[in-house]
Amino acid sequence: MSHGLAFTTRYTYSKSLDDASTIGGGGQTVIQNNSNPVGDYGLSSFDMRHQFLGNLVYELPFGDRKRFAARGWQKAVFGAWRVSGSLTAHSGTPFTVRVFSKNQACQNVPGINSERGNQNGNPALADPSVQEWFNTSLFSAPGGCFGDAPRNSIIGPGAFTINSGVSKTIQFGRDGLRRLDFSWNTNNLLNHVNFTSISTVFGSTTFGQVTAAGAMRSMTFTTRVNF
Repeated sequence: MSHGLAFTTRYTYSKSLDDASTIGGGGQTVIQNNSNPVGDYGLSSFDMRHQFLGNLVYELPFGDRKRFAARGWQKAVFGAWRVSGSLTAHSGTPFTVRVFSKNQACQNVPGINSERGNQNGNPALADPSVQEWFNTSLFSAPGGCFGDAPRNSIIGPGAFTINSGVSKTIQFGRDGLRRLDFSWNTNNLLNHVNFTSISTVFGSTTFGQVTAAGAMRSMTFTTRVNF
């Protein structure tokens, strides 16, 4: 920290490939074709190409041993204020186009659809929208049990979020060790809509559409007495 200001930034460029990101548990993964495990090799379900994180804390220059309002009522009112913020931005994680077949012979595990659709070309759109996040016309149902669409061939929506906080500490008592803390924290300060899921089930009425969004702006006020 220098002159009351401290900040950190971090950028990560990454790529992860595998043939099964999870086995069992809440994210159960079932191979499409037991005789061709290499056919499931592709982007990991948690692959995220770009990630940026920034954090900032700034102590306002008012109050004890500060440049302004170092004594009197100005110190009590304007002193010991801190502002903080964080910025998170990242690209999306991948999705796979599935075909929900009623043919039990095509299901490696009963009740779990692991069949993929057929894909003809790059489904990425230059200007994706809520109604069509990727080019759905490039996909079709496979003639047999197995589709040729790569696993995790569609990149989902990214996210951009700014959080902020304002806090103040008031010391009281004869020894000055007791204090009253106020804080006001805001999540998603800009109320930016971050899409979180898209429909990738071929043949569904929502195929290719955005189906879910993250939390919108929320605020929390906290008062704490330390004694």
